[in-house]
Amino acid sequence: MNVIMVLSVILYLLMKKIGGKEGSKAFWIMVLNLVLFMSLIVLLALGIPVFLLSIATVVLFSAIMTVGMNERNLYSWAAFLGTVTTILISSLLITLTLHYFQVQGFVQEEMADADMFSMYVGIRFDQLTIVVLIMASLGVIIDTSVTLVAYITALKKEQPKITDNQLLKSAMTVGKDVIISSINTLFFAFFGQNISLFIWVKDLHYSFDEMMNSKVIVLEIITMLYCGIGILLCVPCTFLWVRYISGRKKVMKNRLRKEEKKSC
Repeated sequence: MNVIMVLSVILYLLMKKIGGKEGSKAFWIMVLNLVLFMSLIVLLALGIPVFLLSIATVVLFSAIMTVGMNERNLYSWAAFLGTVTTILISSLLITLTLHYFQVQGFVQEEMADADMFSMYVGIRFDQLTIVVLIMASLGVIIDTSVTLVAYITALKKEQPKITDNQLLKSAMTVGKDVIISSINTLFFAFFGQNISLFIWVKDLHYSFDEMMNSKVIVLEIITMLYCGIGILLCVPCTFLWVRYISGRKKVMKNRLRKEEKKSC
């Protein structure tokens, strides 16, 4: 515990030193997210409906990370709406396809350690697995959306006279680069996180067929696949919301100009 506190203090000081006010803000938002995540676990244990709780958590996390972390402008709201839209589509995809994978519940390799615990936890494991996959994909989706919108906001500040079409064209170009970067990050994170799992499977002398049909391996693979699909969906969803909001902003400006001319 003392080591965790020391590392937390070091992280906070570095974030404040390098990021200034925004870095300090990011640290406390990270702490708030940790509190929300722990609250999610407690509420699940109390029997709150899984899907209702996951939707509320997704909206809260998305609002904090997109609108809370950045300036409260139209593009931040585009990031929020793009994130929520992507998560809703991903949740539908996860719900429709997870049944065919049959990866919910404890894996066979963990049963020896779980014998001392009761299996009657009062929560359906298929619903719990859906929440886990949604939470796993939420981080990369928010990161992709915020990166795209941060670029749009910075470009708009540097070039105030840039047209909406030029802005959106540049954003889509950057979005393609973000997809490639995020997919590569996800790929290396997957293998880096599961090196010990692969060594364990090797020690158990699994054949290739046994490994590809092992629940513990399949769950990790489909988690990576769902996250990758979420990244791919996030860019066009955020792009469409930015385009819609930019169009509405332009319409409102034209209305104000017409009203000013009529009043004159």
